[in-house]
Amino acid sequence: MISRADSAYEQRKYAESGRLYEAALRAGVKRAVVFYNAARSFALAGNKDKALKYIDQAVDRGWRNVERMKADS
Repeated sequence: MISRADSAYEQRKYAESGRLYEAALRAGVKRAVVFYNAARSFALAGNKDKALKYIDQAVDRGWRNVERMKADS
């Protein structure tokens, strides 16, 4: 599922990639990078509420890659 989300992101299908990352999280994936990728996808899709929700959860789970956050903003 994550590879499908990555693929959708690379194709700039941000709403789809956000939904796929979100599905992976609901299925039990709990890695910080997946929360971050969901946040980034939803931000690019224009869904600010979900983007903020998932960035907060990424940080809570240990996401500390500030350089990547700067590059993605």
